[in-house]
Amino acid sequence: MPAPGDRLSALRARSEDFTGIEFVQIVDKCDQTVLRVYFLTDPRDLRPPFEDVGDPQAIPQPLSPADFRIYNPRGAAPDVEVADCPGPGGMRWDDDTAAGRRYLEICVAEPGDFTEYRLRIDDARIDRFFNDVRFSFKVGCEDRLDCAEPVRACAPEDLVDFPVDYLARDFVSLRNALLDFAAQRYPDWQMTLEADVGVMLLEALAALGDEMSYLQDRHNREAYLETATERRSLRKKARLLDYEIHDGRMASTLLELTVVQKQNQPVKSVKKGWPVWALSEGSAPIRFELGETLRERTDNPDLDVDARWNPGNFTVYLFDDGQECLETGATELFVRNDPANPDNPGGIVFDQNAANQWSAGRLLLLRDRPADPSETDRLHVVQVVDVRLEHDDLFDVDVARIRWRDEDALPFPIPYGELQLSGNLVPATAGETRTQGFRLGPLADGDEVIPAVEREGPLFSQADPSLLARRNLCEDLEQESASRPPIYLLSLPGTDENGLAFADPAEDLRRTVPEVQVFEIAEASGGAPRKWSFRRTLINEGSDDAVFTLEDGTWRRIVGRWLGGRELVHRDYATGAGYTVRFGDGEFGRVPAKDALFEVRYRLGAGAKANVPAGAVSALKIGTEASPLESRVTAVGNPFPVTNGVDPESASEIKLLMPEAYKSETFFAVRPEDYGAQAEKLDFVQRAQGSFRWTGSWLSAITAVDPLDAFELSPERRERVEALLHCRRQAGREVIVKDPKFVNLDLVVNICVARSAFPGQVRARVLEALFGKGGAGPKPGFFDPDRFTFGTPLRRSALEAAIVAVEGVEAVTGIEIRTHGVTEFHVFEALAFEVADDELIRVENSPLKPERGSVNLVLEGGA
Repeated sequence: MPAPGDRLSALRARSEDFTGIEFVQIVDKCDQTVLRVYFLTDPRDLRPPFEDVGDPQAIPQPLSPADFRIYNPRGAAPDVEVADCPGPGGMRWDDDTAAGRRYLEICVAEPGDFTEYRLRIDDARIDRFFNDVRFSFKVGCEDRLDCAEPVRACAPEDLVDFPVDYLARDFVSLRNALLDFAAQRYPDWQMTLEADVGVMLLEALAALGDEMSYLQDRHNREAYLETATERRSLRKKARLLDYEIHDGRMASTLLELTVVQKQNQPVKSVKKGWPVWALSEGSAPIRFELGETLRERTDNPDLDVDARWNPGNFTVYLFDDGQECLETGATELFVRNDPANPDNPGGIVFDQNAANQWSAGRLLLLRDRPADPSETDRLHVVQVVDVRLEHDDLFDVDVARIRWRDEDALPFPIPYGELQLSGNLVPATAGETRTQGFRLGPLADGDEVIPAVEREGPLFSQADPSLLARRNLCEDLEQESASRPPIYLLSLPGTDENGLAFADPAEDLRRTVPEVQVFEIAEASGGAPRKWSFRRTLINEGSDDAVFTLEDGTWRRIVGRWLGGRELVHRDYATGAGYTVRFGDGEFGRVPAKDALFEVRYRLGAGAKANVPAGAVSALKIGTEASPLESRVTAVGNPFPVTNGVDPESASEIKLLMPEAYKSETFFAVRPEDYGAQAEKLDFVQRAQGSFRWTGSWLSAITAVDPLDAFELSPERRERVEALLHCRRQAGREVIVKDPKFVNLDLVVNICVARSAFPGQVRARVLEALFGKGGAGPKPGFFDPDRFTFGTPLRRSALEAAIVAVEGVEAVTGIEIRTHGVTEFHVFEALAFEVADDELIRVENSPLKPERGSVNLVLEGGA
């Protein structure tokens, strides 16, 4: 019995007896009343034919409209009537010259609807199997339905329930599970060798399952704080609680240079960015670069130095031989400034230009070099605020007076014979500066430029709202992609291995600034590069702001394939280490122009690894790389150890601190104690106390503030406290800032003076112990404002101990106390004088303001 597929061959073999309908064509998709019927064989071969073929023996038997039937097989629409076509002859035969086919053109009175129709010709010459073909009048209309014949569903086989190991997750267990399945499903397959094609396919499926299991597990782990390991996952979760992960801090230090003395071309400056290395035993050298931040290097690339300011060239000038040392608290000294001679080998160290330069805040190193080699050097750095050129008329010597800031007062005495000054101090920062070019688009540059990674951005609703209600994934994908802005990612090479340097100008690890500068090169105009600004987050930026941010991780080449003479490279997220520059998406930050060229200057950071001891940063050449400093200095070193380098916050620290961080710093005031806590966040507030008071129509928050280094707030400080509390108070809650409620104490202290001491000197020393010393080298006293805050009692034992500790005091024989203007004097016998939580003890002992407390010393005995 012949197969059904042979019927067409049999039909063509008997083309004189039979033909069949191949398809029906709608001539005009708008008119839809003219149809062309194409046949499987040439109808002119039939005997008898449908038309006159020019053969006298072949008498035609033409078709008429009555022989045609156009109907809906389901009866969903009425039959369509076949009518005579306009013109002579009605229906007509014609040739399709393009296809080389013969067709019959018929007409209908009215076109059919959108339903499916069949066309049948009642004629014995039309084979019954190739008759009654399907067609649609609306084939030319837009239709999202697939016109292909539906696949006939075969009857499903009986379900066989094979046992499945649902615990199989890795390659080995999945391979074993698939082998067990194959043994049961295909028992005749016995070739389980590695070289068998079936085993190869099975292992490929097991490897794919292993990878998908890993990917599934990784996604699940990154969704939770306890199991997340990727730094970008931890950072996003931390920002949900306003917790900023810190990225460490680059190490920095001061370098002491000994500049080469050249008579013809003296060295006057060195360039920021020149390298110096710290040698470390057992590890690679650590690179330091002159200068501080990259921004500061761009603004002013030079550092002033001079051979006249080398160590040992300053000669301290003494106006009298009786001066032995530079005392504690000193803020100035004199140096000789006359031509070189045996008493002044350094010669002139300052001219007027140099004096002006030093007065602008140059650093000076004071070194105590003891004569005893068993003692260590003592160092102190001061910032000079004034250098004046003067003259000692008595000895006819030119001198220079160097004065530095009061806060840099000398903390220890230095004998003049051991004092050495050094003025060539320059800042240095750990790290290596690199410059990398990026192209946002196809590369047409050299090896120094690498392509940026491009990803599709978010689908904003204002782009095309209909895209958010997608109907067909395949058809809408291209339109949707055109509506998504691109996001460009620039991964900084080397940061995945060496990290990135972060500057800390605010001295807050969570507000550091990355050492990254991004410039857009103006290739067309040839103008100056345009600088893009860094933002920690782009959520507050406008659509036209030229800003960028940093993301954790590195995007780079994953795999490539050569096709059509060029390589197709897939770049994706490769590792959680390193940092990547990300631009805006057009809604939050500007989208850079496609094919734009960018230059990124950044600094690699060593973190805590760069914390080296004093004198370690001293190498000017490593291998074949030499620093330009080598020809300009004879020695370099860091006089102080490097201690400020900090590594990025680790994952364990983040997981420990983040969940509770929001409790440690609040930005609201609801309860009375909240107002005091908010005021204490200001650096000049030692303690604050809040309370509520009904002021007639509403509650007011009364906040008493104990300022640092003072008994009361200045107008400027009061304004700052009020501004802060107004930002964080409850709506409708008035804020009133008051000075603390002082308890002013008057004391009478009876002191027994030792026989070897003079009462006048003891009185001065006791007053200094109680009220401190001002001026150079200030010293706080017992009644210093910062020792007493809200609720702090006056303890009698502590007061007596402070007095007895003074040289010349034999004993304290008695103390009388009173509250000024409230109580009378009485013997202070209690262990402590207690005050309320909103009260503060004050004893100023000022003759101008006796109402603020006083101390009367009654001395007995002495020399």
